[in-house]
Amino acid sequence: METINKIREWYRAEAISLFDAFRTVDKDFDGFINKSDLKTFLVEVLKFQESEITIVRIDRLFKLIDQFKRGCIQFIDFKRLIQENIENINLTITGGKTLPSSKSSFDWIVNCKQQIGLVLSRQFPTLKDSFECK
Repeated sequence: METINKIREWYRAEAISLFDAFRTVDKDFDGFINKSDLKTFLVEVLKFQESEITIVRIDRLFKLIDQFKRGCIQFIDFKRLIQENIENINLTITGGKTLPSSKSSFDWIVNCKQQIGLVLSRQFPTLKDSFECK
């Protein structure tokens, strides 16, 4: 959450549009933020030390931001990163349950549950089928 908060603080301090902020992070201007774009942004703009930015840290941050696990961060994901109101969370992510005020959709447990659900939904036609042994 520390890195996410730093990104939000940077956005507020810059006083630019969401689209301009997205383009600042999208270093190769392909309309998506990939892991390389994210790492470059963290080092060049947010001034993280190169040694702080491990592959594991980038992967974890990327998975938290890539809400629908498409393998890239789209503008809608970035907008959620900047504007998410913890009380107004997308209930699809949480299975229709509201989260305690201390959590957000950037919580790693919520994200893991979502990722497991996506894997199951891609491999089995129904939830019941995912639990049956064949």
